[in-house]
Amino acid sequence: MRIVIVGAGKVGSLLCGDLSGEGHHITLIEIKEDRLQTMLDQHEILGVQGNGSFYDVQMEAGVDTADMFISVTPEDEVNIISCVIAKRLGAKYTIARVRTPEHANHMSFVRDSLGITRMINPDLEAAQEIYRMIRYPSALSVEPFAGNRINLVELMVREESDINALTLAELRRRYKDLIVCLVIRDDVTMIPDGTTRLTVGDRVFLTGKQEDLGALYRKMGTVDRIRSVMVIGGGRITRYLMELLKTWKLDKKVIEQNSEAVEELAAAFPDVSVVEGDGTDQNLLDLENISGFDCVVTLTGIDEENIILSLFAASREVPRTITKVNRTNLLPLLRNMQLQSVITPAQLVTNYIVRFVRAISNSEGSQVEALYRLPGSSAEVLQFLVGENARVAGKRIKDLPIKDDVLIACIIINQQMIVPTGDDIMKPGQHVLVVTTQREFDDLDDILE
Repeated sequence: MRIVIVGAGKVGSLLCGDLSGEGHHITLIEIKEDRLQTMLDQHEILGVQGNGSFYDVQMEAGVDTADMFISVTPEDEVNIISCVIAKRLGAKYTIARVRTPEHANHMSFVRDSLGITRMINPDLEAAQEIYRMIRYPSALSVEPFAGNRINLVELMVREESDINALTLAELRRRYKDLIVCLVIRDDVTMIPDGTTRLTVGDRVFLTGKQEDLGALYRKMGTVDRIRSVMVIGGGRITRYLMELLKTWKLDKKVIEQNSEAVEELAAAFPDVSVVEGDGTDQNLLDLENISGFDCVVTLTGIDEENIILSLFAASREVPRTITKVNRTNLLPLLRNMQLQSVITPAQLVTNYIVRFVRAISNSEGSQVEALYRLPGSSAEVLQFLVGENARVAGKRIKDLPIKDDVLIACIIINQQMIVPTGDDIMKPGQHVLVVTTQREFDDLDDILE
């Protein structure tokens, strides 16, 4: 596909790497010459210096013949206007990143009125991710599939965990409707088999029926339910998170330094205790009883502060910590630190857009319906629709020439999930969850030799 990207910030940089790596023809529009040159040096892409909302700049970038136009600058208005112009010029699909709550609250109206194909809000996506982590406190991360009917859950194997020292065959006998899809051990990601024995420190990604997941949560040796949350930082993500938690009976406290933001939060959420103060002041955190909270979420605008604050919360024996890190280049450095859950808004947006690009680029037959990428790894979890003409359709799984490093994790049949065996058959209209350490799977048949 011919794709034009506007903006070489965090999201734009990730998109250039991911989409050019998958063989798409990428042209980047960036107003800053030095940033544009850096991206041209790092990736096999074309570049145009200028403002992406200008007609002449878009014409120079070939927007009139583009299959997709993606605007991810820091300015909502620039992104929206750029997409409107691109659509008029002839771009088939347009995607705009928006962050302002006023735009986000009326996203569907703005999108439909202006003819923008997709609008995505990284702060709302991050808030929804945090919400899922609070809902499933034993999990380091939760990634929904199949319209939230299936969750890919990340857990840490601890000494007291019910799955510690079990082989996956033994785990399957104990929890017949659970399947371990990925294991990370000593920074190495692997697709395990029945002989793999779990050990303390392993990070496992598993999925299955909610009944078995719930039973496992209760035996993982961690907090089984979040009853109180402290959020440090009162920005956009916090506002979205408090809205999502409105109906929950939780003890909620927000610490924010900016007086105006404190007043706005207090007025918008009367049930939330909003404290004005420096969230990096450890004395203040102790005075506000940080050790008495089940969960601490660090959402300041500085990555290093968030990391240190989460480590401080862990030192005060807070059971659950969630850390926002904006800079993706820090993620590999965090693996050996005592951090539980880390969210990266730019990565969430990138995954969403890459999933959409794959679905559009393969418009016939089976398609990528959902995509999760393991940060800092080649591992992916993909949801496919089984097409009428799919090669995999109508054959037993054990009779298919499936590539190495590929696992069929589950099949969704009539809204019901089954953990497949070799005797199961995939049929047209069903949905399939596939785990792989290979990249660039666009179609379910790509799993075959």
